[in-house]
Amino acid sequence: MFVNLWILKMKLISKLIDMRLKTHEMNPSLDSTCQKSVKAKELSAKKSKKEKDPSEPKRPPTTFFLFMEDFRKTYKEANPDNKKVSLVAKEGGEKWKSMTEEKSYVERAIELKEKYQKAF
Repeated sequence: MFVNLWILKMKLISKLIDMRLKTHEMNPSLDSTCQKSVKAKELSAKKSKKEKDPSEPKRPPTTFFLFMEDFRKTYKEANPDNKKVSLVAKEGGEKWKSMTEEKSYVERAIELKEKYQKAF
């Protein structure tokens, strides 16, 4: 019984596929819309990135990245055998969330941002 239902299901699926192919052949406008969507995808993939000016200064790091720079150094000193970047990032994120005083990092970020704006 189960095998008969499976065979009927497969026959229905093959009929549906045949019907779709026939309607696609009878209606060429369907083919052109498919081609348009494919061309649009190709064009979006071919777009190149906007070229950067090599003399333009880099953007300054945020307060979190300034913190992580210091945290990585202290973490590597405490755990020299650790090779996992994800573990360092996870520990740093947890410490950042628990921090109450971020003033030094905020001040450094403001200074770097001002230097960047002057250079730009």
